[in-house]
Amino acid sequence: YFELCSSKLLFDAWTTFLSKFKSLTKYLYTNINIVKILVIIGLYASILKRMLQRLHITGYYLYKCYSSLYNNPIRENGKATNRTNLNNKGTLSDKENFMKFLVGFVDGDGTFNIYISDKNKFIFTFKITLSKVNSKLLHYIKSRLGVGQVIEVGGKDTNLITFRIRDKENLIKVIFPIFDKYPLLTSKQFNYEKFKKSILVSNDTSLSQAEKADKIREIKSMAIPGDYISPVWGNLSPDKINSGSDVKDIIDVWWLVGFIEAEGSFYYVVKDVKKGRVVHGFAISQKLDPIVLYAIKYTLHIPTSVKYKSAHNYYLLDTTNSRAIEFIIKYFIYNNNSNYFKGFKGFEFTIWRRAYFKHKGDSPRLLKIRDWITGLKNRHKQ
Repeated sequence: YFELCSSKLLFDAWTTFLSKFKSLTKYLYTNINIVKILVIIGLYASILKRMLQRLHITGYYLYKCYSSLYNNPIRENGKATNRTNLNNKGTLSDKENFMKFLVGFVDGDGTFNIYISDKNKFIFTFKITLSKVNSKLLHYIKSRLGVGQVIEVGGKDTNLITFRIRDKENLIKVIFPIFDKYPLLTSKQFNYEKFKKSILVSNDTSLSQAEKADKIREIKSMAIPGDYISPVWGNLSPDKINSGSDVKDIIDVWWLVGFIEAEGSFYYVVKDVKKGRVVHGFAISQKLDPIVLYAIKYTLHIPTSVKYKSAHNYYLLDTTNSRAIEFIIKYFIYNNNSNYFKGFKGFEFTIWRRAYFKHKGDSPRLLKIRDWITGLKNRHKQ
């Protein structure tokens, strides 16, 4: 009986060992693959110029396969905490978030055009024109709106691509409700109001075609006042904005994502020429709307002042401050590794963020990354 019992104990121990060994092997295999993927994504491997789509696929695969690892809490200072960002605002798939994103994007890169022919024919165009590197973003906007068209500007030899809507019914039914609900924060609000008034005049059946043309020409000729500020800002002015709380009901994270997608720059700059020191920087500029830059400055906790560049007549918000860079990184990420940006800016931001944490102080590496990103952005010009 003792021998049988001993044999059973040995057999059970061997089974337990095999089970633990298999679990350990599976765990190591999984984590080794994660490390391999992160090494590739983290730019430790040599970076190929054709990896843009591959990086996107790998990130999606990593999220799907190892989401349980992302969702588990991590420990900071001995306490469990979830890996969340500063703004738990959902995703761009939400209709309201998309509309805010679109308004911010149009504040940066959108236009409202009114054309009147010699024969009093009208063409109204809402459009967004970008570099071809962002063609995917324009197709995404088209698919979400369900109207419009994406076309190349001036043929295949140019570097630009445009999303546009010209059909008046689509402008009235699709575009007007968005910009009426979420007004533009820049002086483009003035242009939108002229655009909308002109379309409504063109649909006025009580007017002759000539009368419509005269009224629309009058609206079109209205010059924007030199001190114009979008009505959204109410009584605020640049000198009255002293903290993020002053603009928290105006600057929404999704508007800011869209605006930075269009106007923001995540860059690398040589800070010390003699030492060749390269640092991370963030910049955004405006020609007519300094109030927007002041609001962004306090929203993103940027310590540097908004500067006016008289030589080229524009306002600039620019920082290389480490604390500001780290706050910006935290502001625009969620689910640990994902970011809010949708177009090529999202790819730039991802590389910029990872390079900050992995290669800060490694100037030769940062210069290589900068040149690589520049090459990707300019590849359609060749």
